[in-house]
Formats: sequence, C-alpha cells, structure tokens
Amino acid sequence: MVWAAAKQADIKPTLGRAKVTITLSFKLTRRRDTDNLYSRIKGVLDGLVKGGWIVDDSTDWLDLSVKSAKGELSTCIEIESQE
Repeated sequence: MVWAAAKQADIKPTLGRAKVTITLSFKLTRRRDTDNLYSRIKGVLDGLVKGGWIVDDSTDWLDLSVKSAKGELSTCIEIESQE
C-alpha cells in the first residue's frame, strides 16, 4: 500500500540521508504511547526502502519522527533530503 500511495503521489526518491516525518491520525482522542506509534510504522518504512524512496531505514540514513493527530484515520508521510 505504501509503495502504491507513494508512486501515485509522485514522491521523489532521496539519494542520501533523509528526514521522514510520519503522522498517524486517529478518530478517537486518547493518549498514545510513543513506542507503539513507532512499532506501527515498521511496514511503512520497509515499503519506502523497497520502493527506493529512502536509501535505508537505519540511523545512518534516516532521521525519523512519528506523531499522532486527531482526525480521519490516515497516515501522512513527509520526506526531506538531508543532503
């Protein structure tokens, strides 16, 4: 799903270190554990690597931030080149 959505959004691949911000939106307002948010996006990162949008999801290549928000159920991915 990540690969198809990124392809459709015409996201440009990064060739070096990247900053990725992922915002997970939920309908219900309740406290979310930060570590659980990070575990939810493992598949998202794997899809970005497999699709070639980021070089790797290791700390050598990636500055990652995960947030939660209230709204319609969605996942927003922002990618910035750090080169």
